[in-house]
Amino acid sequence: MRFYLVFSFLHIFFCSFGQVDLVFSYDDYIAVVKSNHPVAKKAELLTEDSKFRKLYAKGFFDPKLTLSYETKSFDDKVYFEEINSDVKLPLNFGPELNLAFERNKGDFLNPRDEVPNDGLIAGGITLPLGQGLFFDDRRKALKDADLYAQMNDLERELLLNKLMFKASAAYINWQYFYALRNVYKESIKLAKDRLFLTKEIFETGEGPEVDTIEARVNLVMRENEYAEINRLLNQSLNSLFTFIWDDNLKALVGNKDLIPNEFNLIKVEENIMVIKSSKDFIIDSHVLLEKERIKKDFIDLENRLLKENSKIRLDLKYNPILDVSGSELFNIDDYKIGLSASYNLFNRKPKSKMKINEIKLTSIDYDLTNKTNELTIKIKNGLDNQDFFKLQATRLSESMILYAELLKLEKVKFDIGESSIFILNARELKYLESQIKLIKIQKKSFMNLFKLKFDAKIFLRN
Repeated sequence: MRFYLVFSFLHIFFCSFGQVDLVFSYDDYIAVVKSNHPVAKKAELLTEDSKFRKLYAKGFFDPKLTLSYETKSFDDKVYFEEINSDVKLPLNFGPELNLAFERNKGDFLNPRDEVPNDGLIAGGITLPLGQGLFFDDRRKALKDADLYAQMNDLERELLLNKLMFKASAAYINWQYFYALRNVYKESIKLAKDRLFLTKEIFETGEGPEVDTIEARVNLVMRENEYAEINRLLNQSLNSLFTFIWDDNLKALVGNKDLIPNEFNLIKVEENIMVIKSSKDFIIDSHVLLEKERIKKDFIDLENRLLKENSKIRLDLKYNPILDVSGSELFNIDDYKIGLSASYNLFNRKPKSKMKINEIKLTSIDYDLTNKTNELTIKIKNGLDNQDFFKLQATRLSESMILYAELLKLEKVKFDIGESSIFILNARELKYLESQIKLIKIQKKSFMNLFKLKFDAKIFLRN
């Protein structure tokens, strides 16, 4: 991909000599924006964020090593010396394995702590029989990390959709002014031809001088309009290149010899057909709705943990003891066993929190209903607009052809002396205006498509 981008930029910026047309297509432009723009780079950071969130959650299941050493010496007597170490390994389905070593000695050692000289090894398991058996904070952290990854994917999609919309609008604006400049360039050529013709007629004594003056005024006005459009074209190119960066995050400067794609309404229609055929799916899988559903998933996980923590806490601990100094390492009768229990008598905290979460879930459901309706209306309006623009473009194309035919016939009449410069200019203006109107409706059609794709959040899916 990088080689392709480098090749494209070399072509754009260093092949501007000769008769090479530097067509900078929309697809090439968007590929560069998606690859190098700072916002696109920022969006990719969300993928990294998801990866480390998952790693962080897995850290709750890391083995833990503890070591303690304590001794007391007084009056040349060692009262006690105690060494304890253990390793705990949480399992992802609830229980916790542990391995411990204990060695104690001293003149005044607590009889309870007496062990063989070489110490004791104890390995065992802590098994939650009530609270924590089916769900706990560790397992919730893993599921939260998965949900954060999904949320980051959606946030990434939102960032890139917004970037693609702004970049696409800049390209369409550039296309628009480039097409307008071509029309005004043609209008200047027509005005020059008209001035030359009226001068020739005036010099032969077959026409009035006022026609020559009118033709010159017409040329000056059109040159002024062309200069204004050219200024706006250059500004639109500058705006376009605010979205174009190289691999080193250096903003690039536009080449005025670049040429955009021509407006092609067939591509618009192809995109619209896809949107129409998958409208229900687009709404159902919309990024904003998916975000609301993930919010519900977060609350469901919290409720699950609250319900789990409302149970009695009942932990069973069993540790077989291994005598490393004895003749028999393992004896079934050597063990530690324990049972601990606790219970919150009223459970007011989890109960009230679940009620609060119930309100939040209801609120999210209202948001989902409202947003679904808003999206449905937006997409419907966008599709209706597109049908209107398609009809307008068809009619304007027909009228442009008719105005061109009328101008052609008027020129013939003018050449044989049956028309005037005033009527000819009027025909010419109508023809030029019809081109400008068509270009404007083409721009509106493309902008409506991109707005529709932005509202539907399908720039990356379509």
